[in-house]
Amino acid sequence: MQEALMNDIRKTTKNLGYMGIFFFCLSISALFLRSLSSASFLQNLSWGATIAFYTITPLFVILGLFLIYVGLYVNDRRGKEFIHCLNNDPKKIKEIYFQIMQGQEKPKRIRLSDGIPAEGTLYMIILYHESNQYQISISLANAQQIFEYVKTQASHLNIE
Repeated sequence: MQEALMNDIRKTTKNLGYMGIFFFCLSISALFLRSLSSASFLQNLSWGATIAFYTITPLFVILGLFLIYVGLYVNDRRGKEFIHCLNNDPKKIKEIYFQIMQGQEKPKRIRLSDGIPAEGTLYMIILYHESNQYQISISLANAQQIFEYVKTQASHLNIE
């Protein structure tokens, strides 16, 4: 359920980026048309329309650039910073285990699924790296299962 919502949010922000490209191109082309002396229908605008044109068009340029930044750059960058790590990666399990056990690097966000995964399903741990700190998101049913899972995996690796 939450994963579907996150995918919808990513698609929406990407669409905002495309809309930003449209606004940017529309504004630049309007400014270009206004500067052409052959566009006589634009030369005959009243003073009010001219002021409105030169006020609104740069705002559309700024809005377009902002939407491009948020919709395409931030959305793409965030997706690349996710590290998917399955339960058979001992190095990452040790790292998560020590973060939880020491209490120094507490997970800032734990995203829980709505149900318990089917038997035999690989549990997926997602680490979001931000400023050399990890935010842990584990798709399990509750926080106790998260702790037990990490503890069990660590005990298989002979970690005390």
